[in-house]
Amino acid sequence: MDQWPPQAIRCCLNGIVPAQQFHGWTTDSIEEFRLVTGTSAVRMQVLGEEKKTLLVDLKKSPTDHTNCRMPVSLREHMVYLEFARFFCPAPATASSCKPLQYYPPISPKPKTEVYAFVSHINTPADFFIQLTVNMEFPLLTAKLQALYKDHAGDVSLQLARPRLEQACMAPYEKDGWYRARIIGFHGTQTAEVQFVDYGSTQLVPVSDLRVIKDEFLSLPAMAVWCCLADIESDGDDWTDATITRFQDLADQKLVTVVMKEFTSICGPLPVCLFDGDNKSESKSIARILITEGLAKSPENLPSVPLEVVSWDPPLPTVEEFSPPASGDGDGDDIQLTPSINVPVNQKNIKVRVCHVTSPASIFVQILQYDGQLKRIREQLQREFAATSPLSVDWEVGMFCAALIQGSWERGEIASILSRNVVEVLCCDYGTRIAVVLDNLRPLPPQMIGSLILECCLSGIRPAGGPKWTATACEHVSMYLNGATALMTIKEPPPASPVGVSLLCSHRGGQNISMADSLISEGLALPDHKFRCPFQREGGFQELVESKAAKAPPAQEDDHKGSRDLSQEEEEEEEEEEEEEEKVEQEDTDPGDHTAEVVPTTEDYPPPQPPEQLGMTCLTITAVGDDGVIYSMSSKAETELERLKNHLQQNIKVTPVVQNHHGLENIKGCIVKGMDMLWHRGRVVELSGGQVKVQYVDMGLTESIPMCHVYPMVLCEDVAQLCVPLRLSRGKPVGKDWHLDAVALMKEAMVGRRVNVEIMDLPAEPYKCAGVEIFLDGMPISRIMALYHPTCMNKLTMDVEEPDLSLLVDLDDWDLNTKGLCLKPPMTERFADPPLPKTGTCAPVKIKHLRTPNKVYLSFKLEKEEDVSLEKLMKCVNANKESLSPLSDFPIGGPCLAEYTDGSFYRAELIGFVTVSPEIKMLIRHVDFGSDDTVPVHKLRCLPDFLLAIPRQAVCMRLGGFRPPRVCSETKRLPYAPEWSLMALLEMMKLVQKTGVYQALISDADGETVAYLYSPDGDLVHHSLVKAGLADYEALSRSVHNNNHV
Repeated sequence: MDQWPPQAIRCCLNGIVPAQQFHGWTTDSIEEFRLVTGTSAVRMQVLGEEKKTLLVDLKKSPTDHTNCRMPVSLREHMVYLEFARFFCPAPATASSCKPLQYYPPISPKPKTEVYAFVSHINTPADFFIQLTVNMEFPLLTAKLQALYKDHAGDVSLQLARPRLEQACMAPYEKDGWYRARIIGFHGTQTAEVQFVDYGSTQLVPVSDLRVIKDEFLSLPAMAVWCCLADIESDGDDWTDATITRFQDLADQKLVTVVMKEFTSICGPLPVCLFDGDNKSESKSIARILITEGLAKSPENLPSVPLEVVSWDPPLPTVEEFSPPASGDGDGDDIQLTPSINVPVNQKNIKVRVCHVTSPASIFVQILQYDGQLKRIREQLQREFAATSPLSVDWEVGMFCAALIQGSWERGEIASILSRNVVEVLCCDYGTRIAVVLDNLRPLPPQMIGSLILECCLSGIRPAGGPKWTATACEHVSMYLNGATALMTIKEPPPASPVGVSLLCSHRGGQNISMADSLISEGLALPDHKFRCPFQREGGFQELVESKAAKAPPAQEDDHKGSRDLSQEEEEEEEEEEEEEEKVEQEDTDPGDHTAEVVPTTEDYPPPQPPEQLGMTCLTITAVGDDGVIYSMSSKAETELERLKNHLQQNIKVTPVVQNHHGLENIKGCIVKGMDMLWHRGRVVELSGGQVKVQYVDMGLTESIPMCHVYPMVLCEDVAQLCVPLRLSRGKPVGKDWHLDAVALMKEAMVGRRVNVEIMDLPAEPYKCAGVEIFLDGMPISRIMALYHPTCMNKLTMDVEEPDLSLLVDLDDWDLNTKGLCLKPPMTERFADPPLPKTGTCAPVKIKHLRTPNKVYLSFKLEKEEDVSLEKLMKCVNANKESLSPLSDFPIGGPCLAEYTDGSFYRAELIGFVTVSPEIKMLIRHVDFGSDDTVPVHKLRCLPDFLLAIPRQAVCMRLGGFRPPRVCSETKRLPYAPEWSLMALLEMMKLVQKTGVYQALISDADGETVAYLYSPDGDLVHHSLVKAGLADYEALSRSVHNNNHV
């Protein structure tokens, strides 16, 4: 019985796992599987194999009409019934990539009374509240409903792969869309979500979940998880009566909340609730439950002292803004402030950004005016809720009360759009909305004003031109719109808009400056406004030096350093204010801002001349048009790198010069070169909008824009690092050096370290030292005299005339042409292996396919020879370091070529492919038949003992078929267009079967052809002909019938 293989094959449904991954297959799923499959025959589709187990899918047999329960696909049937789910492996980085989440809710301060709205109650130890101090939530809710209501059916917003703790949008009982997070899954089609702004949970179909946009993630979750403090359940769990009574007292009501000491990070906050918003009438809800016997008080209950009690004053009445009807107004009512006043402290003001147009127009609300804004809105509702439309001739600039989205707001007529529609600017939000005339009412004079401040980001300017781009506006709006920020006023009123700096929370939770964010994104450039860079001495230099001097030592205390730094900043501000007052007093014409002091600077210290005469090594950095050669020692090169790093670190921004006139009077300056780095320099010449400057530390001269030149001397204690030199043994013909001579010196010396002989020391600073420069032992003056004799004055050169008698007569040639006409010796080539006799069959091995009917075959006539070649090649590759590189490249010559696996194989040269930039040759592996392109450095000389072995792959044409006359395939072989690519791929599949292939050698019109038989004994090309990828040749069927294997 051992000859019979096992008849039972182990299989499993491919690509599905149990619905509950940690519980395995349930009894119901196994019973459903047995019930569906039964004992009937089914159709099995094999999809793969893993660990001797077939991965399959069972389907209903097309000929079976008895098993009506068998579905089209058993895998999909199990998933549909939620017994299984499709396996979806997570990527490698899934564990480290967390889903999008909300910011945690803002908890109230301990021992502080605040108003809150109880949004959801589970038990007295598990409920959620909303703090009423946040005014952004109503705006976000309105915007959120408008967006997702219009795009509810948008497929692109559907959540493709929901994950636990992922932020999303979910509908709540068809009442609208709300922010939610996924807290669990019930099967594969239903998810349990929690609404982060209310705390309630709900089961939602996965298809109803939507992707949340980034702009709705900026606001933290509003629902704060709480529990009643100083109370316990009267039993193991809370009773239904207690929960119902607690809901009657607090659910969906405004309460006063006092949080006790913070005890846990992840648990609920212990709070005390009072059932009312009036201090004198409020009662503790926990005390009410204890009094009614629904709960009990814990032992050793401590008292909760209140440190800060903040109560808003009572709301004003209508009579405060309108004349009293009865004359009995209450004189104790608090008068509202209809307009905003800039705080005295203009640093770190807490604001809310309510509308963003561009970085130059941002509307903010100061948070300390939230109480005023709330009272004004309530007063507007009471004043105009029951009013009817009035006939008013509205004009631009008139103030009004406008009904916008069901709420009355203060506004100003910005423009008249049509006869019945006007554009209104909301005075408390900064937005512009089109409103019909029936929704407008005249605004009482007592209520005219605005509680917003229009500001702009200070210290930046647009990067793309005079106006802000749409990308910059969208970037600012994405981060600031509706966000809470810290504002510092840089340009106080009467400047309009007010120049400010805004710090807002980044997505990572860190505060960033919006101006710095725009600069880092390349949407803005720094705009540093200087009063006049030359009206006070030092200027930018003092700024640079102060940065280096203010670095506190490591030994000092951090707190002390911060106090000293703040004191220094205050002293600097006071000094700047005093200097501004002095400048204003000294100006004869305060309205004239064009008169400026002409800048003047001194030159940098002269370079240190050579210490003594003699030979030295110097690096040539530049050659001037006047023939002056600038050199630098190795010590100076090190100093130059240190100086460049110092300049880049201390000059953080580009200083702006308001007036470039008078630059011809300056000597030393700092310049930004073509490499966009700061260098020390001097102005050489002014030419239109360009300035010709010289880098004093390198000697190089170039023209740069005027805006890259700043008239200031930095690091004046450091002398110029390059030393000017002149040739002592060579002078130009005339006064100036010829351009060809200067070009030769630049090409021969710049950037090279040469030997220099110091012959004369400079008599004065800034003068040149007389030298002779040697290039490979030859003086540069002699090289120039030989190459450009017309540019050098030979009378000033001490050049010895060469003795021509010692030179060999170059015209006395002894040419020998013997042997040049002989033919080169024939290159040895690989021998062809012996072929089987015509009419016989032999086992073959297919080495390479060139076309479907042109292949490389290896005949298995002598097995020992193949084995010996394999052993020889292993020995050669083991000692491949000893192989000599190929130096001769005859076409058809033998060689060893390196393959991609790093081993060498026998090959023959076919021809050159490329010559530049690298020489590459086309070679053919004689033992495999494949071609390859390799560089010449991967070719080695072939040992003689390998040349004696014939090639192992013979190119032969397969008989019995030819290219088709008609073929619908459009993709053809580029080197054999008569064959299609599909035919070659199909032929490759046919010759990859397991077994021994046979070849019948035949003679067709003097050409040796082979008829290839598969291991099954059939001609291989039959499948190609049946597929329409080839045609039969004449007499092919007769050959098949007479010579069948």
